[in-house]
Amino acid sequence: MSKMYRISAVAVVPNFWDMYVQSYQKVGHQYKNPNELVQDNLVWEAIEQDAQILAITAYKKTQHGLKAVILATRPEGKKLGIEFIKQFSKEGFYAEMCGKPAQIAINLNIPRVPAKIAAKVIDKPIIIGENEFEYKREITGLGWKTKTLFGNPINLV
Repeated sequence: MSKMYRISAVAVVPNFWDMYVQSYQKVGHQYKNPNELVQDNLVWEAIEQDAQILAITAYKKTQHGLKAVILATRPEGKKLGIEFIKQFSKEGFYAEMCGKPAQIAINLNIPRVPAKIAAKVIDKPIIIGENEFEYKREITGLGWKTKTLFGNPINLV
């Protein structure tokens, strides 16, 4: 049986930096060291199974709700990471995704936000992509990436 709960950055970051690095090795690391994660004032959640944390996520508090900026798992916790993606169906939870996580979100019928609205939510310059949901934007330290905004951001007026 697994359980999800909020956890402090001080508890997460030193112990799970390796999980973050491993999870983001293919797409690149936005954060260059553990101190950046602590200083970014994120809201952390963990999923534990058999007294071991196997998945973590971090959210930034924004005017539109909680924006997930990290979703990392241990190899044995990949299926548990889906529980975090399911949260994007709740009001006020959202995330920019691409690749496999985006495909999982589509398969789970998580709402996609049209790119024109996504531009207002993320408040960053974008280039609208090949369909109404995809866009490209520059991510600090990673260059240009194609993304889709999933979830239910609030205060869109």
